[in-house]
Amino acid sequence: MTSPGATEPLRVLHAEDDDALAEVVTLALEREAWVDSVVRVPDAEAALAALDREPYDCLLSDLEMPGLSGLELYERVRETHPSLPFVLFTGRPRAVRRGDAPPTYEKGGADALGSLTRGLYRLCVAAGAAVAAPTPGDTSAPARPDAMFYRCRRAPGWPAEVVGPGVTVLLGYEPEAFERGELTYAEDVVHPEDRQWTHDAMEASLSAGDPFEFTYRARRADGDVIRVWERGRGVPGGDAADGDAFVEGFVLPLGGDE
Repeated sequence: MTSPGATEPLRVLHAEDDDALAEVVTLALEREAWVDSVVRVPDAEAALAALDREPYDCLLSDLEMPGLSGLELYERVRETHPSLPFVLFTGRPRAVRRGDAPPTYEKGGADALGSLTRGLYRLCVAAGAAVAAPTPGDTSAPARPDAMFYRCRRAPGWPAEVVGPGVTVLLGYEPEAFERGELTYAEDVVHPEDRQWTHDAMEASLSAGDPFEFTYRARRADGDVIRVWERGRGVPGGDAADGDAFVEGFVLPLGGDE
């Protein structure tokens, strides 16, 4: 896997026997700024052979394929690559009943690919893979439990695409609350007196093509106010023709309540 702090996008290995679906998933993943390439193989045995030949940052697998199933592939991969992020993408998620099964996402539905890419990204970040970052100014967070990774759209309200598990330690919220739009970081976390100037500072840096960093006050789920330090930068993606489409970065505590 790409080491923490690396700036290269990630390489995805995709095991899928359906040619049409594999092409759709590949197109969706390759639109993401954090993905360097997607290598598709038709079955589990080919996936194992690919892992033997060269390293990958994560593995995405169908459940039902000729030969070994996705779960059997998972068992084999755990023996040889125990830290490799592994995700199942299947039309039959209820067939995955084991308590030790990998994260599983359902094919079909309006946001199936969106849920898959967000989940895969979050899993890679939690495993220690750093998203691509420009220089100067590395925006990959240190591997610590209270480091909150995030990826949001550069749009009004900064809608969250992915929020890392560190938000629970840092602020007491679940990542899904932001990803579902139930909470917004700017309105529900940033202190009211710090909202406007942090927004303006971020926009100024993004418009100039520069990374940003600043300290401000943040409100935890329990009501406590703490000081935090944030670093991030804009990244391209999707069909945005006017500047960066996304913002990626991390937030760390500075220590001490306000």
